[in-house]
Amino acid sequence: LCGVCGILCAISTYLKNRNGFQFVEFRCGHMVRKLLKKEMDMDYFQFEDEKVQRMLRNAEAAYAGNYQGIEGIFHADVEVAIAGIGMILYAVLISGVNPWIVLMMVLFSALQMLSFCYADRYELKHQESKAQLEVTQKYLDQQAYDVAVGKDVRLYQLGNWLSGRYRDANKKYRQLVAKE
Repeated sequence: LCGVCGILCAISTYLKNRNGFQFVEFRCGHMVRKLLKKEMDMDYFQFEDEKVQRMLRNAEAAYAGNYQGIEGIFHADVEVAIAGIGMILYAVLISGVNPWIVLMMVLFSALQMLSFCYADRYELKHQESKAQLEVTQKYLDQQAYDVAVGKDVRLYQLGNWLSGRYRDANKKYRQLVAKE
């Protein structure tokens, strides 16, 4: 059984890597080249225009957004097929096992599902505060590595204050992540 599972995992890994870009390769290869050529031929003044930048972002999203809709199903079909085969193997395996062991496995699985649901709810509930802490950390990082700001930090002796703010933000962030 372990050998069969190993073979299934190897097939799954091979097919997932092969399947990841196979369905869109012909479309993306042509469109990427065409878009890059257009960007290179474009006047720099025109390239900096906000409307043109938005159009370029939309074009990139159009050819790169291939994980939604019908095409997204093609990317997940290998995982679904392997999961189905795994479920069949699992059913065959537990058909000859004591019913009490099967009941305990189902109860443990239900307990694990409930704990994951609770963790997901906690993560969604604190998603906003986590994002605010990430923005604070990023801002403090930018300030710490900005050469022009370094002079002000030394002049006004803000190094300890900046370090303290950074330490507080990291501590709160670590607490949220640890609870998640």
